Amino acid sequence: MERNSALPIKQRLVEPENVAVVLQLLCARPAPTRTELVKTLCQRLNLRDAEGDWQIATTARALRDLEAQGRWTLPEPKVRRTREWSTAPTRLHQPVKAALSGGMKLIFFGRFESHVFFGGFSSSTSFRKVLLRPDGFSSLVN
Repeated sequence: MERNSALPIKQRLVEPENVAVVLQLLCARPAPTRTELVKTLCQRLNLRDAEGDWQIATTARALRDLEAQGRWTLPEPKVRRTREWSTAPTRLHQPVKAALSGGMKLIFFGRFESHVFFGGFSSSTSFRKVLLRPDGFSSLVN
């Protein structure tokens, strides 16, 4: 099965021998959860990324896409996905005070050094950091 490892995961899953593996796993009793199915497929088909990690999310997405095409029926998810998550940012109940002029903020780290962060206020602005050293010189760091 290593011969087609350069193919995208969805293309690998529709190969006849891999379709047979997926159907065999889906017919097993007790039926695997979606997570168990994805992990087993990643291991059997050696679905890894360039760093060697299992391609869990990509494989799960490919299985869902192929299910939508009618290739197979996946087990019901144990937890329904929503657009909300427990650590999602929330809106403040009051407006944020206006920023100081120049948009600079001084933060102290340790005894002798301080960091100054500066930049605009739009979300597309990249921020840079200036390190103020005890000898009075400063250096710009990314």
